[in-house]
Amino acid sequence: MIIPRLLKRLRKSDQVKALVAPSAIHGRFLPPHAATPALSLLYVGDDPVNDLGGEDNSRRERAQIDAWAPTLKQADQLAKAAMAALASRGQDFTAVRNGKTYEYDDAAQLHRLRLDYSFIYYED
Repeated sequence: MIIPRLLKRLRKSDQVKALVAPSAIHGRFLPPHAATPALSLLYVGDDPVNDLGGEDNSRRERAQIDAWAPTLKQADQLAKAAMAALASRGQDFTAVRNGKTYEYDDAAQLHRLRLDYSFIYYED
């Protein structure tokens, strides 16, 4: 799955680490009462990769990355840092951003920027 690879890349990013501690990058949902700003990652699904030769060891998966913060400015800075961390094509995966949406969570009183990504990688 892509989530462990994402966690590793985001937790190593200097731009992300300048805004949040690695412990503020969560591998699923934002835990209740979590310190913010923070990132949460959610696996969305996968698409089979087929060519004329059939399936190979490449994988195409989708994930959602949420930047949570008390202010919209902080959420935007964190989302931009995450996008920069994923922009470079690495040996671990290639990322393509499909969209970015904004929400405000009234109950938590947090701004949320949701990044929708597709990833292509090869299984080890």
